[in-house]
Amino acid sequence: MNLLVVGINHKSATLELRERACISKEEREFLIPVLQEKYFKECLIVTTCNRTEIYGITKKTDTTPDEIISALLQFKNASDIDRKYFFYYRNEEAVRHLFSVASGADSMVTGDIQILCQIKDAFHASMSLCAEGPFLKRLKQSTCRIGKRSRRETSISEGTVSVSYAAVELLQRSLGSLENKTALLIGAGKTGRLTAKHLTAKGIGQLYLANRTASKVDSIIEETGGTYVPFDELPTAVAKSDIVVTAVDCVSPIITRSMLEKIMMQRPGRTLYIVDIGLPRNIAPDASGVTNIRLWDMDALSEIVEHNRLQRLAEVKKVERIIDEEWAEFDAWENVHQIGPTIFELNTLFEDIRQNEVTKYRHRFDEPERELVELITRRIVNKLLHKPMVNLKHDAGSELQHQHENSLRKLFELNRSGRN
Repeated sequence: MNLLVVGINHKSATLELRERACISKEEREFLIPVLQEKYFKECLIVTTCNRTEIYGITKKTDTTPDEIISALLQFKNASDIDRKYFFYYRNEEAVRHLFSVASGADSMVTGDIQILCQIKDAFHASMSLCAEGPFLKRLKQSTCRIGKRSRRETSISEGTVSVSYAAVELLQRSLGSLENKTALLIGAGKTGRLTAKHLTAKGIGQLYLANRTASKVDSIIEETGGTYVPFDELPTAVAKSDIVVTAVDCVSPIITRSMLEKIMMQRPGRTLYIVDIGLPRNIAPDASGVTNIRLWDMDALSEIVEHNRLQRLAEVKKVERIIDEEWAEFDAWENVHQIGPTIFELNTLFEDIRQNEVTKYRHRFDEPERELVELITRRIVNKLLHKPMVNLKHDAGSELQHQHENSLRKLFELNRSGRN
């Protein structure tokens, strides 16, 4: 299949290195065409607060991981980063890795509920940039199904688990009750919204919400009862807060050491607790040296992350079994796709029939039954096509294969685009 993934994540590198290699959503729109032009037929870039991963169907079989890593680092003007901090996988291992990421099993916070949405965003970006072909389109279906099954069939995400959850848990452990505390949350994206919900659930006394775009805060305020703070009033809001949580997409820190030094002079003797869950970091790292500042970044969540991981080990084993099942199904599709246009068109015909029949009777089933019908009917189709696929593969290149292909085309009235 010539699938290659290279990446850097919380397991392979420090926050500082991950930060330097991080690809923003805006940068992704520029990098994907660059990679497509030189290396990939199809390309996907998954970027979250803890990972940057590039997936691609290579144009050449001898494309090396180092070529893709070099292209990334050159794009980020970070060529001095040692390649040892990157990992790579090919073909089956690459697919299984993406499945594991989508399930939440590979997340920093095991069972992270945000990761599937982030992967969907990545696939949508590839589709928008015309970087999604038949392989990534099918991989997207399997990956999204993995994410849904992992949450439906296991307890890996039981309770709300995310980086936001870990951040608020860390604050509660450090301060005790949050009921009489004032918190400033900077950022109104998905991470910010989750953080606001967790702070509210912990009984935060007063919640301020700051974001560059005021309209994005409105719905969060409706849910949490917080108060909007204009972005240009951040210093004032920070000064009257006990807690600051930042979750903003930014190129450089939005709060610097000098800014905090001035703020802390206005509140002598009071400790300010800051959790920075942005990547790149939202708070200048040297701000930790300011008197009465307690600053935590992503890597400081390790204790809570480890506790969460140990609690969910049994669920990870269940997820691994789901990954095995979905890999077997994906592999069957890939074999069909690789054998040739005839069997691929036959598979498409069967799948169209399956989908039409399932859609026709969909209204007779409730949601759990619909998902079961989808699973069972897909497996029936795969089993029906298994023998023809195996036999064609066995006879590849022979006259017998051509005879079988011609017979299948005639019997099922397939179009002639695959063979003259």
